[in-house]
Amino acid sequence: MSVTIHSFIEYVPPDRAMPPNWDRPVGAGETVNITYDSHSFSAGRLHIGGTGGLFSAIAGVRSGAPPLYKPRGWPASLSTSIADLAFQPVVGAPPNGIVPHVLPKTAEVYVRSGHSVYGMHQNGRTSLKFVSIFGAKLPGWLHLNEIYAAIKHQGISTESLSINFKAALSAMKTICDNAGEDRVRLTFWFEGSI
Repeated sequence: MSVTIHSFIEYVPPDRAMPPNWDRPVGAGETVNITYDSHSFSAGRLHIGGTGGLFSAIAGVRSGAPPLYKPRGWPASLSTSIADLAFQPVVGAPPNGIVPHVLPKTAEVYVRSGHSVYGMHQNGRTSLKFVSIFGAKLPGWLHLNEIYAAIKHQGISTESLSINFKAALSAMKTICDNAGEDRVRLTFWFEGSI
């Protein structure tokens, strides 16, 4: 049984306004704000490797020990980089070029089941509705200091982490040093058998 972790470093440059509700999970019945302005909200996708201890540390996956921080759910604001991979448009009939998509009735079933949330992008007078993919599990985010605390809490040495994850932590530190730690997060979710 395999599990895949999807992760992105998301950050807001220091000269830009913070997106609404940056550090708040989307609540029941609320909609995620999908931000398409790449000048105010950036993200980089990462392959951080399949270290089981790491999955346990950041989300409690494949471990009997609870994580220091339980997965928070989808953040109330997230970047298009994540939306492009983890959300699908909700449309009645597939317009040209929009595949895959989710029908409104199916999206409603996903959301009512608790496995998905709606996302919305406002573009002038046009609102685009999305729904998170049904297979996305345990979405959440951590700031750099929380990642280090979660790793320490699980008794994992940073030397044992994959080179990709070490590079991600270095990148996050560099961005934190320039933008501020509260403007940088690692947003993640899992797919597969957890």
